[in-house]
Amino acid sequence: MQEKFFIEIIPFPQARPRISKFGTYDPSKKKKKKLGLLIYDKYRYEPTELPVALDIIFHMPIPKSSSKKSQKELLGTPYLKKKDIDNLVKSTLDSMTGIVFKDDCQVWQCNAKKIYSDVAGIEISITIYE
Repeated sequence: MQEKFFIEIIPFPQARPRISKFGTYDPSKKKKKKLGLLIYDKYRYEPTELPVALDIIFHMPIPKSSSKKSQKELLGTPYLKKKDIDNLVKSTLDSMTGIVFKDDCQVWQCNAKKIYSDVAGIEISITIYE
């Protein structure tokens, strides 16, 4: 089974756990919950226990300070700035857990890339192997 959808949200990385006098907490927890709700709206199946392969394209926003000409030139080109791809993938997988698959250990293949886009978001293609 294959499913593909686009979620309009500015991609965010998995944040490092923070420690305070009240204990440890995840600063990106609210963002992951919001992304999870957006994924839930797009994905209408039960969470699977089968192997899953993912293709993820992170559409990163073009800086507003760029000229119109450079904005057009940047469209679709690789995004090589901060927001490491491994942390972007981790936050996305955490948001998909319990919605698309039972646990993110079921993901046996994941292809990801970051590109400049005029519409920020995450394009996710899911393949479930039966």
